[in-house]
Amino acid sequence: MDFWIYIVAIVAIGTVGEIAKKWLALQKPKQNADDTARVDAMEERLRNLERIVTDKRSHLNDQIDSL
Repeated sequence: MDFWIYIVAIVAIGTVGEIAKKWLALQKPKQNADDTARVDAMEERLRNLERIVTDKRSHLNDQIDSL
């Protein structure tokens, strides 16, 4: 009887391991999408700052007033 309990335990551990691998693989694209969105937002902010810094003074005042 103990032999079959060990067999069932080994199969259960293997099954849980495979389920965990698949679940983790599904979670990775969600994290990548969140990271991509953050990077895109930061790039947009950086573009705005670069534009403000490199524009002429009169344009700078207008842009600051519009914010």
